[in-house]
Amino acid sequence: MDTATAGLIGTAIGASGALTAVFLTHYFTQRRENDRYLREQAQEKSKWLRDQKQTCYHNAVKHLIRVCALGAHVKSNTFIKLPDDAPTTWYDDIAEANAWLTSLHYFCGDYYYDDIGSAATEFLNLSNWLIGFKPTGTRSRTHFLHILSEDGELDYQAFVDFMNQLECTITNCARREFQLGPRHSSLD
Repeated sequence: MDTATAGLIGTAIGASGALTAVFLTHYFTQRRENDRYLREQAQEKSKWLRDQKQTCYHNAVKHLIRVCALGAHVKSNTFIKLPDDAPTTWYDDIAEANAWLTSLHYFCGDYYYDDIGSAATEFLNLSNWLIGFKPTGTRSRTHFLHILSEDGELDYQAFVDFMNQLECTITNCARREFQLGPRHSSLD
């Protein structure tokens, strides 16, 4: 074999090696960039979901507290009778609490789904009863007799206790979901 042929074969082998190296470098770089992109997308989705959960927990608890606060205020005021004399803002807070509890039930983690679903359903039934609708999933308007006094009126202390129980359920779920400290002692 003459030197020209040997040089040509050497050049071809060198060129093919260089092209293979370029191809492999490009392939692995592209793969690494794609993996990084997918990780960033998963992190963004996880952050977005966490933010949605935090917003839902915050607003659900805020509106439950506002609904409860009027019941606590009325307990010491003999001139106001719930739900008859309730201000329209109270009904707005009830609607907001229902909306945020429903959203929270949608976004919450699987482990908390049943607890939050029960709390959301209980509050929906209570709010429907307070505004005169038949609560869903019940046979009569007597489902909430435990918060009525003997004369058939709303027992404000029982109402406040019931609202506090719902709030504790939601806040305990938030604490566990976001790993934010000990559980509330009333639900242990």
